[in-house]
Amino acid sequence: MMRILIFFCSILLAGCASQPVNNKNTLAPGVNQVEAAKTRVSLGLTYLKNGNYVQAKTNLDKALEFAPRLGDAHFALAFYYQQVSEWEIARQYYEQAMHLDSNNPDLINSYGAFLCEIGEYREAKENLLRAINIKTYNRSAESYENLAICSHRQGNIGEAMNYLRSALQHQPGRARSWYMLVELLLAKKQWQEAKVAYRQYEKVVPVTADTLNLAIEIENGLGNANIAQGYADMLQTLYPERVGLPRTVILAPSQVNYTQPEQQSAGISSELAGKDVVYHVLQKGETLYQISRRYNVRVQTLVDWNNIKDVADLSIGQRIIVSNPY
Repeated sequence: MMRILIFFCSILLAGCASQPVNNKNTLAPGVNQVEAAKTRVSLGLTYLKNGNYVQAKTNLDKALEFAPRLGDAHFALAFYYQQVSEWEIARQYYEQAMHLDSNNPDLINSYGAFLCEIGEYREAKENLLRAINIKTYNRSAESYENLAICSHRQGNIGEAMNYLRSALQHQPGRARSWYMLVELLLAKKQWQEAKVAYRQYEKVVPVTADTLNLAIEIENGLGNANIAQGYADMLQTLYPERVGLPRTVILAPSQVNYTQPEQQSAGISSELAGKDVVYHVLQKGETLYQISRRYNVRVQTLVDWNNIKDVADLSIGQRIIVSNPY
């Protein structure tokens, strides 16, 4: 593994070892508050992903404390409160995030999805369409799918199908949109159209019990009993435990698509985040001193936590513990 050359290691270690302990968990002098807040957002979302809500909330609150005007900090807290079904608090954080970062298409999409989830469909659609119309946005398929879900919840099936077709124009391999389109066509008993859409769907997914059940339903609808029986035999052979069970239904009800607040890419590993341990993956050119400043942890503490004998032995890709493992 490629060695990291740490410039003036001994000087850095000697200088950082005398860094005072920060008992109040405030930032050391000279630390960039916005960067520290972004790191806390990343940590908080990592904990949230792993189900550790206490540590998630602690880090997200700290992010907001470090940078009260960082849109992503408010965005992340809105996302957190969605997960715990505190809808009104989530709305407040979304609105503040929108005030601070009004042209962020990922935020606008997620706010639209949130509004759809709580039944405010008109405003939800306005935000979703606004996200799509931002030229730099690269998740238009996701937003069109959200629009389809909103339309379906309003009972407008035709509009929902049109939005799904738009999603698939932007992302032809989007399996979820194909599945939803097949569902709607089946609900309308448009058997031949459903079969055409199903043929596209099966190109992008492996054979599953759900794909076989869709095929059975389509062929029975078309009056092709023998073909339907062939799929039923395949289901019995491959998935005997699913025979007689209903297929997965996405659109009753459906989960809208949220875009998580942007996380920094500098290698936070979530493998053990659920166990209150967070790692930083060492990048080319990084030093322990830089990592210590980013995570507001003393260099000597990092050395102790990671049992580092010689900083020259550190290598790119090595995982460095940056939260208390004890």
